[in-house]
Amino acid sequence: MTLRWRGLSLSLLAPLALAAGPVPGPSPARRIEIRNFVFAPSPDTVRTGQVVTFRNHDIVPHTVTADSSALDSGTIAAGKEWRLTAKRKGVVHYHCRLHPTMHGTLVIR
Repeated sequence: MTLRWRGLSLSLLAPLALAAGPVPGPSPARRIEIRNFVFAPSPDTVRTGQVVTFRNHDIVPHTVTADSSALDSGTIAAGKEWRLTAKRKGVVHYHCRLHPTMHGTLVIR
């Protein structure tokens, strides 16, 4: 009788486990490369909570500064990187304070 009970409980729970589907894990980190005075990819789309790494491959320093001044990386030296955790949904337009022709867009969903 115990075996039958276990079999019955498993057969009742199995459809529930399958219907639930996999549990989503944390979103993988995204990389935005700074190379040849360009942010790439841009635009880029991430989810809230996702980490975005800006890596400077140029031989000169750069910044990642929101047009609204809501965020600023400070100076990112050549060969270094800066990490940002996307916290609020929206569109962030950014530029390099040191090189005003450099622009990028980050869409946070």
